[in-house]
Amino acid sequence: MLQIEGSNIFIAGGQRQGIRPGYQFAIMAAGSTVKSQGCAMIDLPPTKVATIEIVSTFGDSELNEGSVAKLISGTMPTSSNGIFVAESGE
Repeated sequence: MLQIEGSNIFIAGGQRQGIRPGYQFAIMAAGSTVKSQGCAMIDLPPTKVATIEIVSTFGDSELNEGSVAKLISGTMPTSSNGIFVAESGE
């Protein structure tokens, strides 16, 4: 996720990466890292916090392409730390 401006959510990747208007993606929050009884650090699985839908794409090369999305469901986090975009799987 690049940035949020009002109701617009900007993500990296556009038409040349196969992203098209109408595609939906999941906004995921990384799981926390916990210490096991054996002292190993274990990353817990991420949690889906929102679903976005692509409205349009922009850019003219693979290096500067992006997409504009809108929130479909869930709540966008106030911080982008530990947040990433993933295929919706639905």
